[in-house]
Amino acid sequence: MVVAQTWLWSPTTCSGNMNIGIGMIMPTGKSDVTSKVDRFDGKGPQSTVLDYSLQPGSGGWGIVFRWQAYHNIPGKAVAYVNGDYIATPQSTNHTLRNSNNTTSLAYNSVSDQYLIEAGVARPFARIKGLSWSLGPRMEGVPAYDLMGDDRGFRRPGYAISILPGFQYARAGQMVSFSIGKAIYRNRTHSASDNLTGGHGDAAFADYVWLASYSFRFGPPYREH
Repeated sequence: MVVAQTWLWSPTTCSGNMNIGIGMIMPTGKSDVTSKVDRFDGKGPQSTVLDYSLQPGSGGWGIVFRWQAYHNIPGKAVAYVNGDYIATPQSTNHTLRNSNNTTSLAYNSVSDQYLIEAGVARPFARIKGLSWSLGPRMEGVPAYDLMGDDRGFRRPGYAISILPGFQYARAGQMVSFSIGKAIYRNRTHSASDNLTGGHGDAAFADYVWLASYSFRFGPPYREH
C-alpha cells in the first residue's frame, strides 16, 4: 500500500484539524493458495483452493481514500474520527473456487472494504505521554462496489465494536494498543443473494486486537 496524505491546516495553530489522503493497493499477495484436503471419498487428500478469507491477498488493485480529523475539547480531551475506503475497479481475481460451478460465483470477487473509527482521547494527569481512548469502530465489506461490477463470490457485511485503547508518546515515538469487543454484526445480502433470494454464510471475530509503533523524523511540533 502506498498513500500520500496531508493536513489541511497547520497543526501548530489549530484547535482542530483534518488529514486527507489518497493512495493505491497493489496485488502483491497470492489469491490462489491451495492446500491438501481429504474429502473422505476414497481418493485421499486432494489439492483445494483455500477459502478467500484465508488468502494472503485479494488479487486485485485498489484505490485508497483516507481521512482523519480531531478537535480539542476543553479539559484536555480530544474528539477524533478517522476512516479508510478501498475502492476496487476489478471485478474478480480469476481464482476458481469450484470447477463444477459455471456461474459468476465460481470466481472470487475483488470487493471494496471500509473502516470508520471515532471516539474521545484524554491524557492521564500523572503520567506524561500516556493517554486513553474510547469509541466505536465499524468495518465491513459492501455488497456493491463504488466502481466496476459486483460479480464473483463475496461475503458482504459489517461489524461494530467498542474499542478502548492506550497510547504512549515520547521523543517522537508512539506506541498504541487497543482491544475491541464486537457488539453488533450483520451479514448483509450480496448482489447474487438479491438475484437468487438466498442469504449466504459469514463469520465475524468476537475481538479485534490492534497494536502499532510509529516514529516521527525531524523536530517535534511546538505550539506558538
